[in-house]
Amino acid sequence: MQRLSTKKKKLAIFFNSYRGLGLLMALKKKYLVDIFLCEKNLNQDIKSKLRGIKYTLISKINKELIFKVKKNKYYLIISAGCPYIFPKELINAAKKNVINLHAGPLPKYRGGSPLNWQIINGENYIGVSIIRMTKGLDRGPIYEKAKFKLKNEYNINDVHKKANKIFHKLTEKTINKILKNKKPTPQSPKKVKIYKQRSDDDGLIEWKKLKADQVYNFVRALSKPYPGAYFFIKRKKIRLFKCKKSKLN
Repeated sequence: MQRLSTKKKKLAIFFNSYRGLGLLMALKKKYLVDIFLCEKNLNQDIKSKLRGIKYTLISKINKELIFKVKKNKYYLIISAGCPYIFPKELINAAKKNVINLHAGPLPKYRGGSPLNWQIINGENYIGVSIIRMTKGLDRGPIYEKAKFKLKNEYNINDVHKKANKIFHKLTEKTINKILKNKKPTPQSPKKVKIYKQRSDDDGLIEWKKLKADQVYNFVRALSKPYPGAYFFIKRKKIRLFKCKKSKLN
């Protein structure tokens, strides 16, 4: 079988967290990779990890950025948790467009904070997807998908780490498919659900509305690196990062 040459393929990765950083380390051995580091929600540890490595820091997507991307003539652009919306002109700026590493099973978990929502909703398995980006929220056809067991002891940090490792393997499989001109699979119109991007305002524990299992899932879904779930005692906000279920005698 003839081996595909990837030495001259030039990629761009847009990211702000360890998902993109790990992917960069996995891909830079095989490809020429440019980094576009997103300031919004940027994990500050990332800058220190990139010390000595050239990158472009961006605070928004504007005409100047799109011009720069077009000028570099990338084979493929990868959005690895980029918090900015890609306009059509940027989606079409690379030869093979953009792939998006979406941390949720599609079409069931379109929208923001999919890992947090899956834990909150009490899913038994965590799903992730890689899609070709199109106009419209997470509507693109699917190249790869995978799932893993949500163990009872996992919190959101554990889930992020597990998902990131899976994304590295799925992305390489996706690129191989693209190199072979294999088409992604359109999403089913059934079971489409869109979730909003979560903020700290959504972290209030509503004790009277939630059962024990729901409180447990809620707390572990919002633990570090997130601000944590919270409740009030005499107007004082109490943060809760860990809890356990117990039976009262």
